Amino acid sequence: MKHISVVFFIVCGTSAFAQFSKGDKAVGGELSLSARYAPKNSQGHSWRYTNVEFDPKFGIFVDENLAIGGLLGYSYGIETTSTSDSVPDYKSGYQGFSIGLYENKYFQIAENFFFSLLGKAEYRYTKRFSKAAGLDSQAFSREFKVNFSPNLIFFPAPNWALTANLGGVEYSYTRKADTSKSHEFNVKLGQSFSLGLSYYFRK
Repeated sequence: MKHISVVFFIVCGTSAFAQFSKGDKAVGGELSLSARYAPKNSQGHSWRYTNVEFDPKFGIFVDENLAIGGLLGYSYGIETTSTSDSVPDYKSGYQGFSIGLYENKYFQIAENFFFSLLGKAEYRYTKRFSKAAGLDSQAFSREFKVNFSPNLIFFPAPNWALTANLGGVEYSYTRKADTSKSHEFNVKLGQSFSLGLSYYFRK
């Protein structure tokens, strides 16, 4: 019986260490950086790809376990292929900006550990470019995206939290500058992973 009581306390948690109240606020976001590089091959060509994404958000708790708010996003990626260390033969990439709304439903697992379901609706504007000898082109696209994903949230301190996003289900509608349209539905649950940091303003 003693062991059962200990397990129950660990799993359920009764302290206010990580509990929320209506009116609490959350500020956080995710920053991801990635870089890949292929050294020169037998033809003397090398390849490099760099990507950065930053997604800050701000929300307020409308009850003890539901927060709603707004989010912004910036992303940039560039790929180069070259035979020279100073001048690339070919360069392509993109720059994107986004704005949207989100809701996050929290489920407490332990005193400082939560599971949450995050829903987002975003509008994204992206500019893509390509540069090579005799070529300099740009293309624009506008995208509306809806995403639902599970998150694991750990509180190492009462106001600070680390968040792990585990991918999810996503629908997107894209319209390009040439008026072409596309619809896409993806299930990425468990296929992508990102970490975020949040600060909670508690009453």
